[in-house]
Amino acid sequence: MLKSGTKLFDSNNSLNPNKLNYYIYNAFLRNDIEISQDLSNFVSTPNLNDLINYKAVILEKAININATKKVTILSKYKSSPLDIIADFQDGLWTGEKGEMVSAKVLRNTNFKASNGRLDFTDIAEIDVEVSKLETRTLTCGDILLEKSGGSPTQPVGRVRLFDVQEDVQYSYSNFCSRIRVFNKDYDSSYIWVMLNEFYMLGGTVPLQNGVRLLNLKIPEYKKVRIPKPPLEIQQKIATEVLKIYSEEKANASELARDVINNYLL
Repeated sequence: MLKSGTKLFDSNNSLNPNKLNYYIYNAFLRNDIEISQDLSNFVSTPNLNDLINYKAVILEKAININATKKVTILSKYKSSPLDIIADFQDGLWTGEKGEMVSAKVLRNTNFKASNGRLDFTDIAEIDVEVSKLETRTLTCGDILLEKSGGSPTQPVGRVRLFDVQEDVQYSYSNFCSRIRVFNKDYDSSYIWVMLNEFYMLGGTVPLQNGVRLLNLKIPEYKKVRIPKPPLEIQQKIATEVLKIYSEEKANASELARDVINNYLL
């Protein structure tokens, strides 16, 4: 028998909102419920229609628990797809031919910081091909996207801002993709804020596939639409949100969302 300390149920209180059985019970009753913060990584309430693939030639009698309703960042401003704002470049790993050079390579393990920036305490140094490194060297303002990785409780698609200004050369692994803003109407820090918000809202969940190793559907990710407020508004949003995350508060994502909504809605 499961112990009462499990997240599944409370044997003494069947209506404990910190246990999963409470949400199952209310789902059968079709009650509107607010998910406890403690269970936000384990409980979601998608529409059943969003869990069934109606586009298949033959209707599959299956429910895809990874599918959720498409996330859209709401805004009073017009928006543009990511692929006309920035370009993408896949990462690298050990080289096999040509001239080789040692390089500092950032990996998914460097995404562990909760402040939106990269953690530089464990940097891999590997031999890579010079020709590949030339197009995969990071510059200040680049955004690293986790395109492979994740777990059952952590969707793939985390983003981190590369804001290193010192004269040190860094690259990134083949589990990541570099996003570099080329559209002058957008601020790169603001793009990170929007992509991080998209991730926090669960936007990458329907864009991932795989079982043990999750992979992000990059062509679909490139179509994520980003609101385009005036540049000075973008910079204000980025400054305020980065300050919130730098303070590493437990409710940083909620505070960041308040800032975003205050300017965009």
